[in-house]
Amino acid sequence: MNYFNLFSLPQIFNINEELLIKNFYELQKKFHPDKLINSSTNLLSKMNNKIIIINKGYKILKDPINRAEHLLYLNNFIVDKKSYLYVEKSFLIKNISLFEKLETIIKEKENNLALSNFINKIVLKKDKYLNKLIYLFDLKKFKSIKSILIKIKFLQNLISKAEIIKEKNNNL
Repeated sequence: MNYFNLFSLPQIFNINEELLIKNFYELQKKFHPDKLINSSTNLLSKMNNKIIIINKGYKILKDPINRAEHLLYLNNFIVDKKSYLYVEKSFLIKNISLFEKLETIIKEKENNLALSNFINKIVLKKDKYLNKLIYLFDLKKFKSIKSILIKIKFLQNLISKAEIIKEKNNNL
């Protein structure tokens, strides 16, 4: 499924998010099953399936990481678990130390400030890679994009873990 076509958007990384939202709501109005309450079960089921596709497409295109992955898929580049085997060793070595740093922060008793600083540092790093994606998509350098996307997903995983820990600390 090409979600760019579904939302009548050009197949580019830097989409017009306002147009995405506008087209999302128009599709929701057009296909929402509540409009057809008195219709056959078959038609309701089809409308339900269409809404599921619309919601999934919106979620994918709204998020830059998922959008990049979808664009890669549309250009025959798949990002899967096997892809992670091809990340440069230098990136892995450098960034595995970030997991170690996170473990050190977790062991500290008053670690919320350290966690916040850690998260901010990783978010900045991730944002630099996202900016690189914009440039690479303009050049249609899909192999390089795949490599950068894997790095972004690695950093996003680290951010998510740190945020979960921070949330747990806030609830104590």
